[in-house]
Amino acid sequence: MRLLKAQNTNLRNIKGNGVKYDVDDQVIMDSTNTLLIPKGTEAERPANPTEGHLRYNTDDNEFEAYQDGAWREVGFKEPFRDPGIVTQYLGDGDTASSKVLFGPLNSGDTDYPDPASSQSIMVYVENVYQIPGPLLDGNSVEIHNYVLTQQSSPGSISLSSVLTSPVAPGTVWGVYADESYLYVAVEGTPTLTVYDVDTFTTEFTYSDTSPFRGNAVISDANYIYFGDSDGGDHFKVFDKTDFSIVPGTPTFSRPVTALADDANFVYIGQNQSPYLTVMDKTDFSVVQTLPGISVGSEINTLHVDDTYIYAGGPGVSSEYLSIIDKNSYTIQTGIPQPPGEVNGITSDDTYVYVGHRDAPYLTVLDKTDFTTVTGPTLTDNINDVGDDENYLYLAVNGSFGANEGLAIVDKSDFSVVSGTPTDFDFGNEIYVDSNRLYIGYFSTPYLSIYNKTVTEPGVGTFVEFESPPDDGKPVIAIHNFDK
Repeated sequence: MRLLKAQNTNLRNIKGNGVKYDVDDQVIMDSTNTLLIPKGTEAERPANPTEGHLRYNTDDNEFEAYQDGAWREVGFKEPFRDPGIVTQYLGDGDTASSKVLFGPLNSGDTDYPDPASSQSIMVYVENVYQIPGPLLDGNSVEIHNYVLTQQSSPGSISLSSVLTSPVAPGTVWGVYADESYLYVAVEGTPTLTVYDVDTFTTEFTYSDTSPFRGNAVISDANYIYFGDSDGGDHFKVFDKTDFSIVPGTPTFSRPVTALADDANFVYIGQNQSPYLTVMDKTDFSVVQTLPGISVGSEINTLHVDDTYIYAGGPGVSSEYLSIIDKNSYTIQTGIPQPPGEVNGITSDDTYVYVGHRDAPYLTVLDKTDFTTVTGPTLTDNINDVGDDENYLYLAVNGSFGANEGLAIVDKSDFSVVSGTPTDFDFGNEIYVDSNRLYIGYFSTPYLSIYNKTVTEPGVGTFVEFESPPDDGKPVIAIHNFDK
């Protein structure tokens, strides 16, 4: 009698669990337990891998296979893994600057941060899906077909003086511009001047019965909001159609020193309790006052975003900055305090930028938890802060070296941009829009206006549209949906 035993790794039993090879050259594992495959770090990968190799990567805790000449992670059914579907905000449309480049793209996957092709991502402008290029319909309005483009330039900015800019009548304490008008609030007469934003011809002037100083001015589609230190009421609302004073607005017996707004409210800062008043834009009613803000004898500057109100002032008990929740109007606690008087605040999706007296002059806070982030190396007091997508614009005292009254900081690495204008010192107020920079000074000529030319930073992969998306429409990229 001949004993026949199948070839397997079970050396003791005729029939039992083990790895065996059948006549068809199949490898069969008889077990109800598990298979432990080779595992190790990336550094421990085989020096000469072969197509079909399989292992477990202990650096990123992923199964990986060697396929088509590269190690690739094994995909899973669940969508939210390493890192899953990622939505990336790329910026807003801006037809005035003909902006067509958005990015750089980052999927959040450390192995494949850039999409392989335009079909590897989904791109939306506002809520409209965009078709990967080339352009399919030359008459299309909503669809801005796109391609992916590689860029390796760090970006740049240049300023050219607007030679026909108006001469302000005194020290500028407030400057603002919209698509129709330029608004300048000064110490002198008139305290408020409204210019045509293109021709700079004077459209309207205002002075109170006891003119002293215009402190702040902003506008929206319908109204101009103006705060001053003149006698009588220190807050006025002007109708933009005829520049008449709108009746029925709140009155303030103490100087209004700062203004900010959003779609629904105007935030009014003054130099006496309650310090901050919130006014409804629809009926000019007061919806909230916040007497408990402790930033000193007055609010120097206000800034609002989607979530918070930011207030800065000369300080009291070493507290110069307050951050207030917009929904509950609760003052946030544990906020890191700048070392000196706060004069300017702005923010973006990542950081809050606080300009102040005393080193380091600009305090940068992480927006998620308000922890301090290492910012730029600066050497002079900051009087105001403005920003756009790529740069910070700082009005400084004038001993800033080559930059004098204006300094520009690259947001990507917090480096100070060289070659900015050096004509005047003691920058006092800053306003920035997509095309221009407005800076008010403490002394003559009081106001400078510069046309901005910005080359977008381009290190990585970018979405490039055939035509600029419409103004203000958010551009969104969705990554990893095809994993």
